Amino acid sequence: MNDIKQIHRQAVELAKKANDALQYKSIDVYIKYAQEALDLERKAAFLLISDFDAEPTRSVLFRSAATIATNLGKYEEAKQLIYLALSGTPYLELKDELEFLLEKVDAAIHSKLPKVEAIENAYMELLKAKAINLKIEPKEKKYSKAIVVDYIIDFLKNIQNSFSGFSEVNFRKVFFYEDEQNFEKLLKSFKQDSKTLCVDLQFQSFGVSIVADTEIMNYGELISEKFKIFKTTLFEDFKNEVLLPDLNSPEFQEEIKNKYSSEELNQIYSPLIDSLKDKSKYRVSIADKNFKKIIKICPGVNNQSELVFKPIIQKQTEADTVISLQRTFETISPLGKKSKLLSENLDYAEFKWNIENISSSSKTAHFRFPYEVKIIFNHGIFLIDDTYYRIYLEEKDYSKIQKNYVHELIEKFSYLLEKEMLSIDESNVLDIMKATLVKGW
Repeated sequence: MNDIKQIHRQAVELAKKANDALQYKSIDVYIKYAQEALDLERKAAFLLISDFDAEPTRSVLFRSAATIATNLGKYEEAKQLIYLALSGTPYLELKDELEFLLEKVDAAIHSKLPKVEAIENAYMELLKAKAINLKIEPKEKKYSKAIVVDYIIDFLKNIQNSFSGFSEVNFRKVFFYEDEQNFEKLLKSFKQDSKTLCVDLQFQSFGVSIVADTEIMNYGELISEKFKIFKTTLFEDFKNEVLLPDLNSPEFQEEIKNKYSSEELNQIYSPLIDSLKDKSKYRVSIADKNFKKIIKICPGVNNQSELVFKPIIQKQTEADTVISLQRTFETISPLGKKSKLLSENLDYAEFKWNIENISSSSKTAHFRFPYEVKIIFNHGIFLIDDTYYRIYLEEKDYSKIQKNYVHELIEKFSYLLEKEMLSIDESNVLDIMKATLVKGW
């Protein structure tokens, strides 16, 4: 048995190296380590092939080997390993996992899923293992368990805004201008990549697996060892400080108020409180990875707790004035007479900006087809996150962000046209620009 444990331990270490390589998209390295891990795990499992009393170890080893084989696209081998595991007496939970894996393998064989897609699925499984599984259900049973799409959109938007706020606040706490070279450039890239990803969905009620892939934050010469450590724990810290705690707990509230200022609390928790407060139209809970079992129902945030996480900010000095956005509702009669109904201040709004021709610094260009840019107003800041042309901007002034966007787009187009050696990402962006823009200089 000691030999089996030693072989299994070596397989686990190799599997970890394979996963590390997969996170950085080093596919050849991933295949090398994963194949070595499979060889060892299969060897350990076969040493117990006739020992049906060695449960759950026997089933665990065969399941582990079958999972690695599946992730390498070796479906027939994976199927054989699963059947060998089921031929024993696996514990009920292990049996369920093996049968679930068998369904995936059969589906892959039936659809003739290529190995390259199997490796892509392995990357998704890696993200799923780090994800938090959230369900939202309507509080009113007007449509039975069906959830209104507006609620889903609202919830996902609030999760993203909360994570973005958490990421920026903690980035600024850990790093300082004197701490990192090119601080603003690194911060800009970091904020552009601070995205939550949906890696699984479930539609009996609505379930979503949310995770952030911080390994994509690889900024070459800008990155330091300190940043590498910071990014590896970022999403786990977000789960532990924002999604998992009981926000009504006085002990947690005291702890979090000692860590964050009022402005930082607003930036992190304000979006999510709108989903979790007592008056929300839907209920949020945390589920297991298959969405079959509720691990925790997130309690509704009461009025007193809401004041903790969305504290009233004291009036700013003139130099630190915060931009506010107001929406006004009016009725207009056929004769053109206006009647004001109400006005309200907004924390969040989205605007569509349609552009055809652009010019900056004597350079002009026009779009082959009208192009729509989304400008987001979020807690006093206007931002553009254009993933198509890879442009990210923030400003406190609406017209200034439009002007800066045009300038950056033209300068980026000009720079990429003149640059001799392009990275893969730069080459992809330039191809997109050539296909959609016509330069006028």
